[in-house]
Amino acid sequence: MNTLLFLWTNFEMVVCALSLTVITITLFAGVICRYFTTHSIVWIEEVARFALIWLTFFGAAWLTKNRSHIRLDSLEKVLPPRVNKALDLIITVMEVVFACYLVIVGLRMVRLTWLKPTPSLQAPTGAVYLSIPLAGILMIIHNINHFTRLLRQKNHSSEEPCQ
Repeated sequence: MNTLLFLWTNFEMVVCALSLTVITITLFAGVICRYFTTHSIVWIEEVARFALIWLTFFGAAWLTKNRSHIRLDSLEKVLPPRVNKALDLIITVMEVVFACYLVIVGLRMVRLTWLKPTPSLQAPTGAVYLSIPLAGILMIIHNINHFTRLLRQKNHSSEEPCQ
């Protein structure tokens, strides 16, 4: 039960860790295979590229969950707390709009490419692009959670993230 709870609460981190592991192992195996046999495994680069795509989008969702995206905090240090809170609310709404765009465009890409096989694996290309709407949905959930916590918060401090 504890394992399932860990996987549920850290889903983005687990996907990122698995993707990074796949990238490392497949590229290492490809280098070793080329070095010792002078032949390369055809599907290695494709698997690593697909894992990198999943790592990128789920990493963005993980950063959204932890409020760890790059920020310009110099403005936050000068503005009063109420203005900071309003600014944070506006930024969160903009992030939700962007995540909705990711979901819409990602679903369109999945629909258009699902039946198209990848060159070496012959897997559906849409499976790779499925990471875009899934990560977008997670970003929407995390931003709505942050938004509601901001609204319930009495004092807003730019140094204390709402998590």
